[in-house]
Amino acid sequence: MTPWEFWAGSYGNVEYEDAFELGGYATREAAIEAGRAEWPGKVFYIVEARASTAARYYDGSHETIPFKRQRNRELIEPVASVAIDQIVDHVRSRAKVYVARRDRLKPKWWQFRMKRDWENLDGMASELDLIADEVSDLTVG
Repeated sequence: MTPWEFWAGSYGNVEYEDAFELGGYATREAAIEAGRAEWPGKVFYIVEARASTAARYYDGSHETIPFKRQRNRELIEPVASVAIDQIVDHVRSRAKVYVARRDRLKPKWWQFRMKRDWENLDGMASELDLIADEVSDLTVG
């Protein structure tokens, strides 16, 4: 059995397969830092565990090495500023899609219906930009 070490695992792998991808960290903080680097803005787990040292798990035929003992399993929430930055980036990218559609339409003077669509796309992009700015301002306070 290995000594007590900290391991980090993505939410899905831990919930459905009880598997931790990143491990062998001496401290809880090192495991959290590795998890945040691997899954920025996502929820993940850490656990303190002792892994099996049985030779049969190290011959390459097993995808995971089982833990013999576990303690201190913890769900780690994302840093709020990272999550908000991801939300803002998503909203801004959606606004760019509407602007690109608007630029492709560029109606002629006689295409009345297209002009309304063009104005609607412009308004939607503008609204999304305002929302992104408001969400971004929440982190500055």
